[in-house]
Amino acid sequence: VGIMNIAANNYVPKARICLVNIRVNKNPINQPQGLEYRLKYQAFNQALIRADVVKKDDFDIFDLYVKHKSKDLENFLNKYYYHAKRLSDNNSEVDYNESENFKNDICALYQKYKKMKPINSDDTIETYVFFSNIRFKNNTNNTILLGSAVRGKEAGSDIVKWGNSVILTRDGSTDLETVVHEILH
Repeated sequence: VGIMNIAANNYVPKARICLVNIRVNKNPINQPQGLEYRLKYQAFNQALIRADVVKKDDFDIFDLYVKHKSKDLENFLNKYYYHAKRLSDNNSEVDYNESENFKNDICALYQKYKKMKPINSDDTIETYVFFSNIRFKNNTNNTILLGSAVRGKEAGSDIVKWGNSVILTRDGSTDLETVVHEILH
């Protein structure tokens, strides 16, 4: 037998979702069909939360580099595109172990060039979903990363907690279940 929890349901909180395509070349970034519907009407229902996509953005790192010629953008392009293995469609494949650095690098660049507060802090009310056409592969066991949620210590704290962003890689960005799973972290 279980315990019934009774709570007020006259206020339905909103989950504010931002969908961001991370571009390092001109290839398309794919997102799953029906994502907004699934988020708004299905994924958060049991928690009595209404999810709304409040922003869609293309974050083109190559175009930013052409405009700003900054070292951080150059380093990002070198690490995740120019010096990475190229796939047949001109997208890149990066070592699986670089995925944590990738998440941190994406958040830092997005915050800097979009002039915004830190994404993965309690001050941010949006969840940022970064879609990429970069593959992260472990060549030892051929594991491919589909997506990953940011988790770590907030500045000035020893407490580990979930952040407000997730990345979806080339291999997970079109799978609706994978995308929703990562967002729900």
